Amino acid sequence: MGATSVTGVGPGSAEGSAKGPKERNFVGVEKLIGPRIMLAAQVTLAAGAATYNFPEAMDAAGTEYNVMTQAANAVVVTKVETAGVLSGVTLAGTGTDVVDLVVVKVGS
Repeated sequence: MGATSVTGVGPGSAEGSAKGPKERNFVGVEKLIGPRIMLAAQVTLAAGAATYNFPEAMDAAGTEYNVMTQAANAVVVTKVETAGVLSGVTLAGTGTDVVDLVVVKVGS
């Protein structure tokens, strides 16, 4: 096996023709089977509440997704559906807590 370089000495990984072995073309996330993180965000509560609308609605109903949060104090999450698909969440907590929010597609 020879050495490769990105500095211009010999063939390197920065060359357009360096695509890796063709049998490895199945690695992309679009072919992932099972749970997948769809969205991660931080939301700051105002007077203990906030509504967070996703930048883009998910492709299925809220029952197809788990919504997980973490904050300094307890937070209650309610899924919001628009036209039958998960489009956001409402959060209820304490004061101006910053809430870490993760949406995961259910799968096995």
